[in-house]
Amino acid sequence: MKWAKKKSDHLSVLVILGAGLILLVHYFRDEYQFGSALTFLLGVAPNFIAAYCLPPVFLVNKKVVDRYVKNISVFSWFLMSALLCLAIILAWEFRQLYRKDFVFDWFDIAASFIGSVLFMLSWPLVKRFVKD
Repeated sequence: MKWAKKKSDHLSVLVILGAGLILLVHYFRDEYQFGSALTFLLGVAPNFIAAYCLPPVFLVNKKVVDRYVKNISVFSWFLMSALLCLAIILAWEFRQLYRKDFVFDWFDIAASFIGSVLFMLSWPLVKRFVKD
């Protein structure tokens, strides 16, 4: 049984899964008290999940980019998607330095880098879902 019409639909599932996981983490973080290690992991999880699961939002739009930038390889667009997502997450994190109601955390930045690097290392799995 085929549950996705296009290969890029499989990447969309990763994005939806990531958004759902972030919501679930926020729910557990707000509603329950855990030990320090689990509290720490729930604190950095949204950044890690976002850095790993959101680059496909940009990745599946390669056809749109091809209209403006010619001869960009799929691998180059894959890396740029991951780096663009990382830049957005880092910008949001550094913006929190100037907001009283938010908390800036270096561990969130580290989790974002780790999630982005793991996404980049997943290229052998992801490349079959993206067309040239």
